Amino acid sequence: MSFGYYVQELESVASDFHYEFSHSSLARILDRLDLSKLSKFSTEERVLFLKTLVEQIPVGDEMAGGQKPSKYRILHEYDADQAVGGFEELSKAKTRQKNVIRAIDIFCEIFPGGCPWRK
Repeated sequence: MSFGYYVQELESVASDFHYEFSHSSLARILDRLDLSKLSKFSTEERVLFLKTLVEQIPVGDEMAGGQKPSKYRILHEYDADQAVGGFEELSKAKTRQKNVIRAIDIFCEIFPGGCPWRK
């Protein structure tokens, strides 16, 4: 698949969280992660990784009961840094959740230089 497909998947997953990337935030993600390496993984694994990545963005204002706001939040460079930095911290933590472990494996595959702290 083409590189643009993986960007589209990222934008689709972010949309599920009511997020939209600004040009600068998307560029920051693309500078920090090599999404072309996602071609090695199944759609299910890619979506798992992308959801985990987006979950690293600190939640903005939520409605009562934890409901998502009806409007989309535009993500900025800071949010992109939070997503990648949060995932980096997650990869350093010990976890037993299989889905999180798999998402971390994928992150370490596409993070430039890998995750030497996990070896």
